[in-house]
Amino acid sequence: MGAAKAGVTVVTFDEKNSHEALDQTLRDSGARGLFFSPSTSVNDDGDTRANLVQKLMPGLDSSYPGDELNLASYPNLKSIVQTGHQNLRGIIKFKDSLVYANPQFNCFTLP
Repeated sequence: MGAAKAGVTVVTFDEKNSHEALDQTLRDSGARGLFFSPSTSVNDDGDTRANLVQKLMPGLDSSYPGDELNLASYPNLKSIVQTGHQNLRGIIKFKDSLVYANPQFNCFTLP
């Protein structure tokens, strides 16, 4: 409800069916951002959402949080934010994405 009031369109998908569900959702929706919980299990094999994102976006392995995303498969995707505490290559932690009044505390900017 809060996202709708802020003008954000929320698109959901069922990743338990397959990783193609996320791929198709990102392509069809033209998503500019992805917000996810990395440690949530997506199947009975023990795969997590972090594994799912890293399989779909191998280019993240060569980037750092805050770098501009340049993913050929998802040209509209500008930011990926995760709610967990583990460090994932190319993915911003939610707590680090908050913009502080003083720039010395945060290197990220909002577009």
